[in-house]
Amino acid sequence: MTTPGSDKDDIKDYVMRRLGEGTVCVELTGDHMDDCVLRAEEWWSQFFGTRKYALMVSTGTAEYDVPDDCDAVTEVIFESIGNSLADVFDWAGVSLGVWDLVGSRFGTGGSGMGGGYSDLVQQLQYLEQAKQIVSAIRDWDYDRVRRKLTIHPTPASGEKMAMYYLSSAVETSYMKRYELMIFRDLVYAYAMQTLGNIRSKYQDLPSASGTMTLNGDTLLTNSEQLLVILEEKARKLTKPVGFWAG
Repeated sequence: MTTPGSDKDDIKDYVMRRLGEGTVCVELTGDHMDDCVLRAEEWWSQFFGTRKYALMVSTGTAEYDVPDDCDAVTEVIFESIGNSLADVFDWAGVSLGVWDLVGSRFGTGGSGMGGGYSDLVQQLQYLEQAKQIVSAIRDWDYDRVRRKLTIHPTPASGEKMAMYYLSSAVETSYMKRYELMIFRDLVYAYAMQTLGNIRSKYQDLPSASGTMTLNGDTLLTNSEQLLVILEEKARKLTKPVGFWAG
């Protein structure tokens, strides 16, 4: 569901009205407004790079093109290869059945790990980690210059892969209402900055009643103050940095 008023043309109209269009002349062209929207998108993507998902099917080759809006690949998940632990590690003569991983200590108590139940839980965690290792034997690299995703070893034809990537493309239609309010005010701040630069070139203009001073300096000051406020609001919307516990 899209947010009402999130179309970029609607945002431009909103900003022009905030600047006084309809009552006073606003010395901004359509190109100026396009530049302001682009600057807002670049600023927004620093805080809210969109994480997207793409399903890929192997063609039996090692290199694959990425979507046009891909800025960076963050993760590639491969289809389960279906091998058991014994199949993978049998060459080393290591017995890796479930009972081997659980161990003979289960049920004996007094193992120093809280008894049989906690011993079993920990060993099952080891088993799950081993399964994850087995299902992730493939690796990948992303070449940003060539925009190619390389999979090694080369996957078999028809094997499915899930790719997660970051995109800086800003889709205003999917913003929440509060996010859209911040983004619109961001465009407004850049429009004030642009208009302030234009008007500050004309300090004193002649008029019928004397000289007239434009508000270029005021617009520049207000735009800088608004940008500081908006950055603080945007930072509160981003997720905190995660941490490892162990």
